[in-house]
Amino acid sequence: MIERYTLTSLDGIADTFGVAPPAGPPRFNVAPLQMAPVRTRNGVLSARWGILPPWRGHGGKRGPHIVQVPIDAIEQAPILRNAFKSDRCLVIADGYFLWRRSAKKTQPFWLHPSGDPSRPTIRSHPIAFAGVAATHRDDGQLSFAILVGPASPLVAPIASTMPIVIPADGHAAWLTGPRESARDLLNFSPVGWRADPVSTWVNAIEHDDVRCIEPLLGVVVGLVAPETAAKQKSFGDGFIKLIKMTIAPLIFCTVVTGIARMKTLKEVGKVGAFALLYFEIMSTIALIIGLVVINVIKPGVGMNVDATKLDTSGIKQYIGESSAAPTPSPAPAAPAAPPRAAPAPAAPASGATATAAPSAGKPAGKPAAPPASSKLTVKGFLLEIIPDTFVGAFTHGDILPVLLLALLFGFALHHAGERGKPITDLVDRFGHVMFGIVRIIMYAAPLGAFGAMAATVGASGIGVLVSLGALMACFYATCLLFVFVVLGVVARLTGFSLFRFVRYIRDELFLVLGTSSSESALPRLIARLEALGAGKPVVGLVIPTGYSFNLDGTSIYLTMAAVFVAQATNTPLDLSQQIELLIVLLLTSKGAAGVTGSGFIVLAATLGAVGNVPLAGLAVILGIDRFMSEARALTNIIGNGVATLVVARLCNDLDVQRMRNALSAPPPDPDPEQIPTAQVAHPGAPREKP
Repeated sequence: MIERYTLTSLDGIADTFGVAPPAGPPRFNVAPLQMAPVRTRNGVLSARWGILPPWRGHGGKRGPHIVQVPIDAIEQAPILRNAFKSDRCLVIADGYFLWRRSAKKTQPFWLHPSGDPSRPTIRSHPIAFAGVAATHRDDGQLSFAILVGPASPLVAPIASTMPIVIPADGHAAWLTGPRESARDLLNFSPVGWRADPVSTWVNAIEHDDVRCIEPLLGVVVGLVAPETAAKQKSFGDGFIKLIKMTIAPLIFCTVVTGIARMKTLKEVGKVGAFALLYFEIMSTIALIIGLVVINVIKPGVGMNVDATKLDTSGIKQYIGESSAAPTPSPAPAAPAAPPRAAPAPAAPASGATATAAPSAGKPAGKPAAPPASSKLTVKGFLLEIIPDTFVGAFTHGDILPVLLLALLFGFALHHAGERGKPITDLVDRFGHVMFGIVRIIMYAAPLGAFGAMAATVGASGIGVLVSLGALMACFYATCLLFVFVVLGVVARLTGFSLFRFVRYIRDELFLVLGTSSSESALPRLIARLEALGAGKPVVGLVIPTGYSFNLDGTSIYLTMAAVFVAQATNTPLDLSQQIELLIVLLLTSKGAAGVTGSGFIVLAATLGAVGNVPLAGLAVILGIDRFMSEARALTNIIGNGVATLVVARLCNDLDVQRMRNALSAPPPDPDPEQIPTAQVAHPGAPREKP
């Protein structure tokens, strides 16, 4: 049987079916009763999956739809017999889902043509399921059903039937040929297919994104062909590089537009002071909680991952050439400051390049990371924040210099007044373009997750997944602890219930859960908080800055992930080294924008700056980073919402009664079309009253 199917790419439809591709996004989880494209003799039309027989639906009662038809039942009902005679269609797809059910577990599988083995989640051409179409006499809706036949040897262990695939050279005969010719096509048996286990994310009908077809494929490849799997790491590296290239411009645009659109800087001085103080306190608490939990649970102890066997060629792209060695190397000469204890140097991994200590000058286009044994000083760290040139901060990919430039640029535009408004609008539009680029890049997420997971399992074995699962469970539990205990106490002291607040922003949380990015809900969150009674000046300042300076979930992740990598690679970290890591993270964590993947990039940059933990160990957690991004994003958005209400209360700019009324009975959803993505409220605007 067939319960769902996919159409992950519209490319190739014109070549395969001889018609222009339909409008609309790719589909990763087409379910019954949903609209989908089908090829008919009149072209590609949008139809509903599921035929409603004419004898059903009378008197306001609509019975079950026919979504699949066994080939031996075509002649049983007149509507099916007539459809097979004159209304055959081709259902455009590139794979389908089946569920193998047992007493203990139900495992979904994605079945699809093998295609190019080096591009396991990319279809070069779509396929066509045999279908029949009918138009209901009541509503005139075109609908279709898919024909199914006996299962092939590949499908038999999962289900007893499978959809019939019409070969490309039989499309015309199926659409317009006689019944006898069409029946002959039902015996076609496609070859070169594969059945990949996927996550249970696909179980929910409302989930229709790339996660439906990821990432258990990487686990399978890592187990079956570990040597081949190790070579797939480049997919994960490439995906992270794509994400990284958008972080600096996104941070720049968000901060610049937020500052430039303030009415007066003097009036928001109190708001800014309270906000920054709150951000620093909560970030410190989040970092400490993560550090304590990871040291108590110790999920990475016992993994015994050999850092010299992990490929570092991808990681060195993110934090500089000089940090590419699998383990920290001793300084080439005696440093001025006493060297810290570091793990013994090891030989470079196969395929990795062991680099010498950095020279006096920086490599072209790359910031030189400090030697592993050199002491990181506050003076040196602050000087590194100042870029050599304006463009240099963006070409090097450093986060804090970009923040510095954004602050200066925003203040200058604010001082320019109306003369600077065209530049502000231009930066705003550029930010919208960058958000669009991020959405495009996310289509490559299955490849990135596949490559990272396959390389992890192939290099370390299936046993590593147990410890990785322990890290994920530990991280999720820590985020829940922080949200409902720490933020719960803060909310109670401010005068509202955190549980009611979470219910109030539940739609925004679902949006974040689907995108793994807290930034995706920013426009709706602004409207929600204003409707809750927080003043526009407070919301306009706290929310945009909070997306760079108040990422509680990311802070928890950074300390836990850093120490986990040390535990997994048997790298000792004493108390002083962990305190130093904590201090550095207090600064670097402020540059992680609410965009999927930025937390991992900040982690890589931090470990490269501190130098205690082998950077090659990041390959161990790269495969599960996406799974933890949901908890990070959810914690971030809840933390920023609570921060806004706290700062508004401290500044006497919170209508408490309105907040309580709104939390008791949530207002209608705000219209996101009325909220510009990067628009920030002007401090000093008239205060809204209920």
